[in-house]
Amino acid sequence: MHPSCRIAIALFLCQLCLASGRNQLRCRTMPNDPAWPSTSTWNQFNASVDGRLIRTIPIAASCHGANHDAAECENVQNQWHIPEFHQTSASSIMAPVFLNKSCDPFTAVNDRCIIGAYAQYSVDVATPDHVIKTLAFAKEHNIRFIVKNTGHDYMGKSTGAGGLAVWTHHLTDRVWIPQFKGPHYEGPAVKVSAGVLGDMLNQDAEARGQTVLTGQCPSVGYAGGYLQGGGHSVLSSLYGMAADQILELEVITTTGQFVRASPSQNTDLFWALGGGGGGTYGVVWSITVKTFPNMPVTTVRVLYQPPSQDKAVLDTHWQSIGVYLTESPKFVDAGAYHVVAFDNTLFQVAILFPKKTPEEVDALTQPWMNELQALNITPTITETVQHPTVRNASALVPQIFGGEILTGTSLYGARILPKRLWESGESLATLFSTLRGIADAGGHIADIAINPTKEIAGNPNNAVLPAFRTMHSMCLIAVDWNDTASWEVQFAGTKTATSLASRLAEIAPETGAYLNEADAFDPNWKQDFYGVNYDRLLQIKDKWDPDQLLYGTTAVGGDRWVTVEGGGLCPATGHSGPSQVNPHQFVIM
Repeated sequence: MHPSCRIAIALFLCQLCLASGRNQLRCRTMPNDPAWPSTSTWNQFNASVDGRLIRTIPIAASCHGANHDAAECENVQNQWHIPEFHQTSASSIMAPVFLNKSCDPFTAVNDRCIIGAYAQYSVDVATPDHVIKTLAFAKEHNIRFIVKNTGHDYMGKSTGAGGLAVWTHHLTDRVWIPQFKGPHYEGPAVKVSAGVLGDMLNQDAEARGQTVLTGQCPSVGYAGGYLQGGGHSVLSSLYGMAADQILELEVITTTGQFVRASPSQNTDLFWALGGGGGGTYGVVWSITVKTFPNMPVTTVRVLYQPPSQDKAVLDTHWQSIGVYLTESPKFVDAGAYHVVAFDNTLFQVAILFPKKTPEEVDALTQPWMNELQALNITPTITETVQHPTVRNASALVPQIFGGEILTGTSLYGARILPKRLWESGESLATLFSTLRGIADAGGHIADIAINPTKEIAGNPNNAVLPAFRTMHSMCLIAVDWNDTASWEVQFAGTKTATSLASRLAEIAPETGAYLNEADAFDPNWKQDFYGVNYDRLLQIKDKWDPDQLLYGTTAVGGDRWVTVEGGGLCPATGHSGPSQVNPHQFVIM
């Protein structure tokens, strides 16, 4: 037989094997199913993972029933929106829209407190073998599998009804490499384990005179969804996306293999994990990334609020917002990162200029200040400060959110705004009108501007959404979350967020959104989060996760499943039972 025929037959058989695996998908086993493992089976599994299995007790259990403790419940309520409160829990997450009031600290004492949307069990993994055995157990018993670090996740991947999670939070090793040698890079690097937080990493880096591209919220895990989803950073206008800095990864596959992925080894997996989304292709054990010499950063902070809600006052307020946004491209082109928060009640901006002196920054921003003065606007705060390090300067970002970045206070919509919107007065006018309309409808807007072009990033080959390469900024729309409202009212907010974000999609249909900070209920998520990369990513997922153990509603391949009455996951194809409109709404003990 001709060699080309053998290759064609082998590829065909491989495709048949993958398709067969998908066709054999069945509803995941739930705790009330007869096939759910017995207590003795769970005990045997616990012994196999060195006693590291954790049975979920909801973090708000003290607020209900026989476990009610008024003082402790008040403590839970007071800390509910503080990220650090949740990240030390094996099961708790920071986005209550995915919990369906399973055990809510703000409901009545006699209301239900059930495991519900939380994972049933978690394994506090310390070795690759723990992950491999957990994957094998989940596969053997057909249990939903979850990967969780901090639970700082706007898309619902870190939890799931009836699930078994690997909890990576205590994997905090860092290995600093003075001179990494690879096919495309030689220089300083750091090998980061799966549980390391971004701020933890940069604190270490700062002590070594180095810095790493990380996020701005200290509670964000570094090697998980942040890096695997692309990752924007204060330094993105200098070096590209965080994912552009990946040199190699150690990955545990769902078939139990411990593999390396790099530009020369398992290159398809390396490509996918650099922007194609976390918790989808394998369980990342470690990531090695470039580091850079630390540098001074000059920051600008400006805050002003309209003195009244009179139309003329608001017209001037929005004119001033337009003035800033018109000026902002020159800041980003100079290597800056900005976070701007605005609505009908305030305008607040933090601009970080790496490697710029205060004098250089003043020269760049003075025209903007002159225009504010011409509008008779005197900001409450106007500060220009030079900081010695990137980490020191990054502390400014939480300040514009009241001193701390809280979680679970909003629902989100999002859109990447392309540079082309700044190329004509007409398109800018349309943008400004759209933003004001969103604010008039109750949306709060945050705009994050970076310039991570491929040229700046060194022409990386990865799965970062292409729209990032031609962006001016990514625009987030926040809709208020009411802790004490009914579930129906709370969940209705998701429709508001989707509707408001669709207004930006109308003026920027070609872009999409950052898959980590977006609308988890976006009906066009495949195109918006992955764009032209989706089909290739799906092929890679099927190769490395043939049994489809890794799942997220907006992860690649997520549309192959539906959430059914009772909260279980069932294959979307051929399932005849009742499915839910909300994939996170269910009741289960």
